Amino acid sequence: MISVPSLHIESSRNLISRNRAIITATRQLVARNRRRLNPWWGFSGGSDEQDSADELRSSIRQRLAQGELVPAPGRVWAGRGTGQRCVVCAREILASEVENEISVRADGLEMRLYAHLPCLRAWRDESDALEHRASEALEDFMGGERP
Repeated sequence: MISVPSLHIESSRNLISRNRAIITATRQLVARNRRRLNPWWGFSGGSDEQDSADELRSSIRQRLAQGELVPAPGRVWAGRGTGQRCVVCAREILASEVENEISVRADGLEMRLYAHLPCLRAWRDESDALEHRASEALEDFMGGERP
């Protein structure tokens, strides 16, 4: 006949074994889903992001050409986001993002503009490209001579 303490010991061993199996399965699930649990492990660079970036650059190009957006200045101040609206994409700059403050002076007025870091990069790239195209057009107009 099996004693009561032996039954308890055997029952405890079975419970421990099942718990270890559950813990192992949980760890495997966590390892498989790590990318979903932590965005820093995620994949980036999908076609949706590329399409969005292309649309943003196209918008910047158009606004620069129409004079709705001034060329990006070389001097900016950066800090933690304060909730201002980005002049490039019109989204709020969150506290977790870098906020670039730009001071623009025109007609005796000073205006402060704000931009996300990626938006500022795109704005600078498109501003430089516009300046380059304008200098090439001027060079062509002057018959190849540099002004």
